[in-house]
Amino acid sequence: MERNLFVFWKMPIWVLVVLFSMHPSFMLTALSFNAGKSRAHFTGFSLRWYVEMFQNEDIMQALQNTLVIAFLSALIATILGTMAASGSSENEGAPQKSDYRCQQCAYAECGYCNQYFFDALLYRL
Repeated sequence: MERNLFVFWKMPIWVLVVLFSMHPSFMLTALSFNAGKSRAHFTGFSLRWYVEMFQNEDIMQALQNTLVIAFLSALIATILGTMAASGSSENEGAPQKSDYRCQQCAYAECGYCNQYFFDALLYRL
């Protein structure tokens, strides 16, 4: 019975947390269509501020810089992620398990000095 009560309260709390955290964004979005200059009183629907924004050269330059940086960072992350995935899936040149020997007792994976673990870790770095 207690578990069902927990599940029952989980959803409304989650909804309240999301609404509370998103409330400022909702308010700014709604007030961005305000015809007046006041942020406290909604005087009517207008696209005036968006027209002014798209006519401002500094804002358009900032938007262009933002989009270029976003595109380049996504491209670089995709290339590096692909290289990492490709490199980790093909270990043809990596030494095999039997190539690692403990220098103290000559057993692979002896557990006393964990030479196999540390050699494998350093090889992958």
